[in-house]
Amino acid sequence: MSVIIAMTGLTAAQHDLSVTSNNIANVGTTGFHSSRADFGDIYAQSPYTVARTQTGQGTQLMSVTANFAQGAVEQTSNTLDLAIEGQGFFIKKSDIENGQAVYSRAGGFGLNEDGFVVDNMGNYLMSRQVAEDGQVLASSMGDLQPIQIPMMAGTPSATETMEMNVNFSSNPNGIGNQAAIPPIAPFNFMDDTTYAKSTPIEILDAEGQPRSAYAYFIQTEEPTPLNQETAFDMQLVVDGDIYAPNAATEVRFNEFGMPVAPITPFTFSRRLNSVCAITVSEAQDGDVVKNGHAYIAPGGDKHMIVTKRAGQFVLRLVDGDPVCFSRPSVDVLFNSLAKEASNKCAAAILTGMGKDGANGLLNIRQSGGATFAQDQDSCVVFGMPKAAQKIGATDNLIHLDFVADNLLRSTSSDRRNTGSTNATSTSFRR
Repeated sequence: MSVIIAMTGLTAAQHDLSVTSNNIANVGTTGFHSSRADFGDIYAQSPYTVARTQTGQGTQLMSVTANFAQGAVEQTSNTLDLAIEGQGFFIKKSDIENGQAVYSRAGGFGLNEDGFVVDNMGNYLMSRQVAEDGQVLASSMGDLQPIQIPMMAGTPSATETMEMNVNFSSNPNGIGNQAAIPPIAPFNFMDDTTYAKSTPIEILDAEGQPRSAYAYFIQTEEPTPLNQETAFDMQLVVDGDIYAPNAATEVRFNEFGMPVAPITPFTFSRRLNSVCAITVSEAQDGDVVKNGHAYIAPGGDKHMIVTKRAGQFVLRLVDGDPVCFSRPSVDVLFNSLAKEASNKCAAAILTGMGKDGANGLLNIRQSGGATFAQDQDSCVVFGMPKAAQKIGATDNLIHLDFVADNLLRSTSSDRRNTGSTNATSTSFRR
């Protein structure tokens, strides 16, 4: 009898070891629940035996119980991987129409060739349909639907506008392999001696499909003793076809590397307007200055000034020679502010090369306006702010993050105690 009792113990130990081994083997299995072996005592009683001296007959496996406690949730790089927090199961089916429902907490999913969400065994993830407000529309098992993610969403449309950031080398001998400046041979995107630089751009056709597109820059002018400007023309090539530009595509730089003529289809003001809380636009001749509106001086051959008409500040685009090699010039703008707005304006000089704006900022200070300059720590180039500080145009060197707040405080009605319209001007040169 003792041998039989011992055999039940060995059998129980084997079951316990098997459960433990299975737990260890599945330590990396997603959604696996560990188990434990539950054992019971075998006890036999006879009316002819004394209960207090009766010994057990061994042990036996009663059940293997799964542990449904919340496990750890791990982050993965697959956007379709899911996890259940708390109670519940994913419902899956091997076949959409007639498959048997399978319940699992394993949330590793992907897409099959038809766009259905499936697990690694090909089982479909089922779901209940809900309204836009989250209310469940059907709750029976027969109403479960597979989740299908369309490969495309929305209505495709062709690219109409784009923004592009391009860096040009300041090498005085030109850039790239362009053979002559200005070019002698006609532009040929297959011949790198006919252009200076190229860069890929991302565009979509009317069906929403990506197209192979490149922007090519042809250097048309190089600096000379009489003219220090550098100029490039742009050509757009899509799938091997050269497209004629729908607007001027010349970009021009002065001797300091600052743009003096923009590529008009991709305006700086349009980009700022998309990321700023206030309205930003390129100034037009005759614009009335409005609260909560920033105006960018257009590049080209005009200066921007501020005049006063019928109690309102008005922007004018006027002719004039370049000032500090720049047109539009910050000095010209600031001098007009000093004359028309005097102590009702504030101005700031930000990072940039050269000294444009320093004299105009000094005139604003002398007329009673508040003046600021970006400090050296937050500047990319401490040229223009340094020039303003050097001539005494400002003593307020502040970090870029605090420029806007200082400008607003300096022109607030609380500070001036006046009902007149305040003009705030910021020179932003890069």
